[in-house]
Amino acid sequence: MPLTWECGFDTAQETANLDEDLWMLHLKYADETRLFKHRAMTLTLARSLGHGNSYHVADQTMRAFMTSFQNTCTEEGLESLPLRDDVRSGQDSRLFRIPNTFLRAL
Repeated sequence: MPLTWECGFDTAQETANLDEDLWMLHLKYADETRLFKHRAMTLTLARSLGHGNSYHVADQTMRAFMTSFQNTCTEEGLESLPLRDDVRSGQDSRLFRIPNTFLRAL
């Protein structure tokens, strides 16, 4: 059954099955320069449509968030990621390095 995604593609209206063999790498915060250029470009549109809560915070607040998020970085492998628990709770996971297996696929 197809999913009806909400704006931003972070949630869907239907209940989805978790496929632990399928990985989506969320790279929004991977490049700070790109993030802030994108935020500046889309801020007006996001505000006018009432979308994108991350665009509604001040840049200073976003930088503080990114610093705190970067401080969660672990060198552990993804096998230690409590994926089911994170998905069920809606919590963000710690920050993991992208495994070489995925980097070679790019």
